[in-house]
Amino acid sequence: LVEALASIVLLGVGIVASQQTIGAIGRNEARSRLKERLESLAQSKLDELLTESGQTPGDQNGDFADRGERDISWTFSVSASGIQNLDTIRLVVTPRREGDDSPRAILSTLRFNAPTTTTGAAP
Repeated sequence: LVEALASIVLLGVGIVASQQTIGAIGRNEARSRLKERLESLAQSKLDELLTESGQTPGDQNGDFADRGERDISWTFSVSASGIQNLDTIRLVVTPRREGDDSPRAILSTLRFNAPTTTTGAAP
């Protein structure tokens, strides 16, 4: 009888532990999918913004409503790098309901701005 009770207790502990593990696996999988979605959206938005001409230093922000992702926002910033004709570009993509541990995608790059040349007036 004692052995049967001990077996039942051990079985109960094992079942509870396995349920907690399965729950953690599910949460981690959802977080990984969200992170992958954020990174994909970030790369496509960065490509889109870099092809637009006339990006001047400053910040822009928006969301991905045009892609059916209203719950994800982006912030794009262009700042001087400290090196002549070179800007630092940064894009941060986050879920709107972000918590302290929410995943985010951060992409950074540099952009060279070709200097404008002037020609002297002909004599």
